[in-house]
Order: sequence, then structure tokens, then C-alpha cells
Amino acid sequence: LGHIVAALAMDKVKRRVLLSISFVLSGIATIFICFWSHPMSVLIFSMLTNFLMSFPWTCLYAYTPEVYPTV
Repeated sequence: LGHIVAALAMDKVKRRVLLSISFVLSGIATIFICFWSHPMSVLIFSMLTNFLMSFPWTCLYAYTPEVYPTV
């Protein structure tokens, strides 16, 4: 699901901006895991972190060939 949302978001937002935002938001979600000990909160923030960390990989698949063309 994260890859699909990231692919759609890349059409609306620049790739570098999307990379930066997704790294910051996934870091914040990861920090929130430390503050709550309730299992459901840990599960929700872990899922959010996983969702947000799929964004950079999708962006990098499209961004790398643009920056480093093979021809």
C-alpha cells in the first residue's frame, strides 16, 4: 500500500521533498514507539513507520535513473 501511495504522491510532490518528508515522519513515528508501552500503540506506530519507510524506496527507484542516466 505504501508503494502505491508513494507512486501517486511522486506525481504531485518533488521526489527529494517526498524523500525528506518521509524520512522525518518515519523517524518521528519510530520515536513515538519508545514513549508508549501499550501493545496496540506500538503496533500502530510500527505499521506507520513501515508504511512511511516504503516511500523512500519507491522514490529512489525513480529518482536514481534521473540523476545517473546510463547513456
